[in-house]
Amino acid sequence: MLGPGCSNKTSSDRPLPPEGFQAQLRLKNQPVTLKTYQVFKAEMVIKNNSPVIWPSQQGREGVRNWICLAYRWYDLSGKLVDTPIERTSLPHDLGPQQQVEVVAKVVPPEKPGDYFLEIDMAQEEVDWFKRDKSPACIFKVKVEEK
Repeated sequence: MLGPGCSNKTSSDRPLPPEGFQAQLRLKNQPVTLKTYQVFKAEMVIKNNSPVIWPSQQGREGVRNWICLAYRWYDLSGKLVDTPIERTSLPHDLGPQQQVEVVAKVVPPEKPGDYFLEIDMAQEEVDWFKRDKSPACIFKVKVEEK
């Protein structure tokens, strides 16, 4: 419940407040092995655990401040791997305690090897949710030659 003078409204014209960066993520189809250049369709359940509405990109101009699902690859030493980051938009604004299922396109690194795949929420041109201690999905994936 929100106190007097508080609102659970948010807008895509400004960053989320710190308490807005709280998500619960669940991957329904975790891969163990992928081939280079193989597109993996990650079936994700996303829940807004914050007290504010997350703005989606749908129907908005520009790329500032909307909430999306994105991923990053790390080598086993924890170093970020230089790969393009695909983003998946929310299908609509997501209110407090609401959840949605999306299918995210994930492309593995070009070089075969063992990696960590981290899937997290992000606010465009602001930050990743894990910065504010919201848990990301992180798991090991073996990438093999196609």
